[in-house]
Amino acid sequence: DSLHGQNVDCFQIIVVDDGSNDSSYFKLLQHKIQWGDRMVLLQKKNGGAASARNMALGYVDTPYIMFCDIDAKTAEDFIQKSENIKPVGNKFEYVENIKTENKFKIINKNIQSKNSNITVIDACISFLTVSQSRNIKQNTVKAYKTFINAHIIPYFKEFMLKNITISNVESFRKCMQNKQISERRIKNILTLLNQIIKHFQNEGYIDKTCVFEVKRIANIPKRQIQILTPEQLAQLFKILKKKYPYMLPIVQKLIALKQPLNTILTGSEQEKNKLKNKIRKDFYKVKKEMGLANYMFDDLRFCNHIDN
Repeated sequence: DSLHGQNVDCFQIIVVDDGSNDSSYFKLLQHKIQWGDRMVLLQKKNGGAASARNMALGYVDTPYIMFCDIDAKTAEDFIQKSENIKPVGNKFEYVENIKTENKFKIINKNIQSKNSNITVIDACISFLTVSQSRNIKQNTVKAYKTFINAHIIPYFKEFMLKNITISNVESFRKCMQNKQISERRIKNILTLLNQIIKHFQNEGYIDKTCVFEVKRIANIPKRQIQILTPEQLAQLFKILKKKYPYMLPIVQKLIALKQPLNTILTGSEQEKNKLKNKIRKDFYKVKKEMGLANYMFDDLRFCNHIDN
């Protein structure tokens, strides 16, 4: 009956009565009358399913066959809905559907830009907070703070981060060059600015309208240690005595012990940082007065004598 439920008729039924001892054969004869030549009815002694199927195979004259047990119900419209059996005219074709198991998937990583109005100042503060939460060396974070507070914020304090352009970055570089900041430091500051902009682009806060790379096109020589002449050293002490007397014993100790500033300072970390910031700001003014723009405070430890 389930085979009668198929909505296509271009197939043949071969039935084998495998030695039944009830009225099955006579019921099959009634179906034979309905199906006519499309049904082949065979009868044999009981030999099991395998021998019955082998007998049926001898009467097959089509390229494709399907076995149906007598107690199995074939689903309605099975042939039409089959993924593998496709009717073509008054015949069928078998189509092999190879199923593949996905070993990976594609994840959409596109980030909808928030087009945030975050300022450069707030962006720098947020970036420093993120940097401190990561496994970044403390000295690196300190360098970030110095570059941000001394250079990036003073220049871009009126900017929203999203409004910075490549032209602004170029102008920023020229400004630092005019201040006679070393090329190596300028490169490091621009690299940090690039990291800050990239961070907020990747987080979806701003569009990728300012994408740049700080690429070295020539070797930047390492900064040479500058040793003051006796005349320059005398001038330095004269300025310190007159304008910055608190710095005088520190410089004397630096030269005598041949140690960097961070080593000779005493007190709590907060006290040392406060004093270092004051020294660096005041020493910057001293350098300008002496015409030593690129001179570093710690280079004083290489001086050979003290002029009292």
